[in-house]
Amino acid sequence: MTLIQEQLPLFEKKQTHYTQNPNFKCFVQNMFDENCRERREHGQREYKNIFSYFRKNHQFVIDKFNETEATRNG
Repeated sequence: MTLIQEQLPLFEKKQTHYTQNPNFKCFVQNMFDENCRERREHGQREYKNIFSYFRKNHQFVIDKFNETEATRNG
């Protein structure tokens, strides 16, 4: 089980159509990893875990995912 599968169950009730999508789960993991890297490079503290990252940035992540999907399917 991946970290995102462990951390996102609370959002499944609110964002079922997203959290059931394996592409979305991978996308969130990639966004979290990229955010951690950027924060390290800038000397900032990283989010404690992927759940904290997603909770704080959920609308941003969903918007970016929709843009990516639209580009891929467009």
